Amino acid sequence: MARRQTILCPSCRRLIHVSEARCPYCETARPGLFGLTPWLQSLFGQRLDLVLLMSLTCGLLYSLTLGIDLQGVGWGGGIFDLGSPASRALVLFGMTGEPAWGRGHYWTAVTAIYLHGSAIHLIFNLLFLRWLGRQAEETFGPARFFLLFTAAGVGGFLLSNVITGHPTIGASGGVFGLLGAMASFGRRRGGSFGQLLSLQMWALALGMGVFGLLYGGINNWAHGGGFLVGLAGGALLPLQARKHEGRLAMGLAVVILVGTALSFGASLVAWGPAFVESLR
Repeated sequence: MARRQTILCPSCRRLIHVSEARCPYCETARPGLFGLTPWLQSLFGQRLDLVLLMSLTCGLLYSLTLGIDLQGVGWGGGIFDLGSPASRALVLFGMTGEPAWGRGHYWTAVTAIYLHGSAIHLIFNLLFLRWLGRQAEETFGPARFFLLFTAAGVGGFLLSNVITGHPTIGASGGVFGLLGAMASFGRRRGGSFGQLLSLQMWALALGMGVFGLLYGGINNWAHGGGFLVGLAGGALLPLQARKHEGRLAMGLAVVILVGTALSFGASLVAWGPAFVESLR
């Protein structure tokens, strides 16, 4: 395949040569990023379905945490606890909270986003991730959506770990972050569509928040922290369509994708020997 010689400048969207040292229209330095910009634009524009990838990751990890310790799986205690993986399996793959942070495993604030404590927990989060994720991709762009989701998930766990330190997992902090980002963005956009979008997201977040307060075992601190991060993100992002994603957002998304994979590896290395010993 021939190398792509022309690109759209990530800043002004004018057609330029990939090797330009500076965009002749807006003077952005190294718009081609030494040849990486075309690859990034193709990756996030065509090749990579982030919502599908994140959903498959959650499903795969849930299956793994169930399968590696079948004796510890919980099948009773009500529908919300049906199919609960063993705690030591969740710890192995990166459950966050004081036990992990006490050992310096701060990367678990990322890995815990993709772990789930029951079948219902997984199903609900995947449903919301698919619905809100597609909206956020279309509104902010896939790279910005992924960064928002990750930042909200991590921010929620940071707040939870500081205040309670309880072991915790789940993508719902990131989901609440998407709610907050869409609510904030809709208010800034204005008009009938923006107002309706903001109202819908606020109403949904309020309803989910009330449910979390009424039902035990839900990490409301992580939900609240994720929502606040999302509100801030939605307030800071430019009011531009997804096609205007820049090099910074796409580059950071790649770094976070790789960092997430490495974080799971770090958890397996850190807890693997102890997990194997516990099975004997």
